[in-house]
Amino acid sequence: MSKTINMKIKGMHCKGCALGLKGALERLPEVTSAEVTYPAETAVVVWSSDAAYEEALKNAVRGAGFEVEAFQ
Repeated sequence: MSKTINMKIKGMHCKGCALGLKGALERLPEVTSAEVTYPAETAVVVWSSDAAYEEALKNAVRGAGFEVEAFQ
């Protein structure tokens, strides 16, 4: 069963930031899609498993140079 996860992201400054974060999120094996919006500083991720997702997503976001401000 898939879940849709909405995140507020801190630290994006341009479209390139959004594209880099999208790629980082989509490299996670459980992610089936990710949409990152720079002006709104949000990411919407579809997660394909029932496994815990918060830490994996936070680590991917940190690895791309940003921070998760909140899960919405």
